[in-house]
Amino acid sequence: MNSAKAAIDRDIYLESLVWRQTEIRARLETLRSQIQVFQKEEADLMQEVRAIDLLLGASNGRSTSSQSKPGSRADARDPDGHTLPDFSAWGPTAREIYQCTYKVILDAGVPLHYRVLAEHVRERVPLSGADPGATLIAHLHRAQEIFPRVGRGIYGVAEMVPKPSTGAVDEDQRPSARKRRPRIRRRRIR
Repeated sequence: MNSAKAAIDRDIYLESLVWRQTEIRARLETLRSQIQVFQKEEADLMQEVRAIDLLLGASNGRSTSSQSKPGSRADARDPDGHTLPDFSAWGPTAREIYQCTYKVILDAGVPLHYRVLAEHVRERVPLSGADPGATLIAHLHRAQEIFPRVGRGIYGVAEMVPKPSTGAVDEDQRPSARKRRPRIRRRRIR
């Protein structure tokens, strides 16, 4: 008798958990749709602000701060105290990915492999596509001045990466310049 009552109690408990899970997923879906609406509204307002800035800059004969090129420094700071570059030239999704990637690299203190970056970025921002790592590489490639590639699959932040020396270096002395064998073209015999 006790085992039958325990089984019924367990079934009731499991049903309540399933019901709660369904309720939470429905609420998440509602929130996601609201977020998309807000992101679209934000993008529209940012476009309007840029247009007004352009008009103000043209009427005053001077450029405004929002006309700066992507990746220029701004006084924006995140809650962790990092000074973030101005990502306003990109869309809302790319802006989120860039801000998150920037924070992850700064928190690590060293350039990171794109797979590691993708894992950390995915925790905060959804990366679309079948391969999130490839999606992140595509985004980083568009912002090479902010996220330079420092090695094979390894990306850093411009402030971390040492600038190349201005002295002339012989092509053979550069570490990145590898001598490759010439490609041999074979003719097909018919």
